[in-house]
Amino acid sequence: MRHEGETLTRRQLLRDVWDKDFDTSTNVVDVYVRYLRQKIDEGFDTKLIHTIVGVGYCFSREEKP
Repeated sequence: MRHEGETLTRRQLLRDVWDKDFDTSTNVVDVYVRYLRQKIDEGFDTKLIHTIVGVGYCFSREEKP
């Protein structure tokens, strides 16, 4: 939420959230983003977590391409 509107790569999230330099082939970010979506997006018309294909994720109140 500190970076609302910014697209963050999986690598940035791994480094900043877990303070680790994981193998880039890990799906740990995808798994935790799914958990977050279950908590804050499911059941609401406005989705806050957006996947930016080939880049990463963005937290925004506005729809992303």
